[in-house]
Amino acid sequence: MNNSFFYTTGIHFIILLKIIYVTLAIGKIVYSNNTRLSENINYWKDRTEIVFVSSMAVLLIYLFYPREKSIYIDNETRFLLYMFGIVLLLTADWAKFIGESKGIRIFQSIFGSRSS
Repeated sequence: MNNSFFYTTGIHFIILLKIIYVTLAIGKIVYSNNTRLSENINYWKDRTEIVFVSSMAVLLIYLFYPREKSIYIDNETRFLLYMFGIVLLLTADWAKFIGESKGIRIFQSIFGSRSS
């Protein structure tokens, strides 16, 4: 299998994740009166979001890897976008996905996560 297959599959996976996320967000609004179902939907919506953000970060790292010459942009932009992908992975709120882990919170405080 070639890189094109994996790239196309990855793009389709990311699109599918976003469709699932939007569907869950709408479901949360529709079932807002059912607290238990709404909490369950929110649980899966949060997990779908972190997998989506992580997948996008990996895609950015793949597309803008500094040593790859297939994309015709200048080196500074390539490096900045490559680092953006790494930063997205490092600052994601992994505690929602993995669980309440003290080690994760320390790691996030070091790298400046959005959560408190």
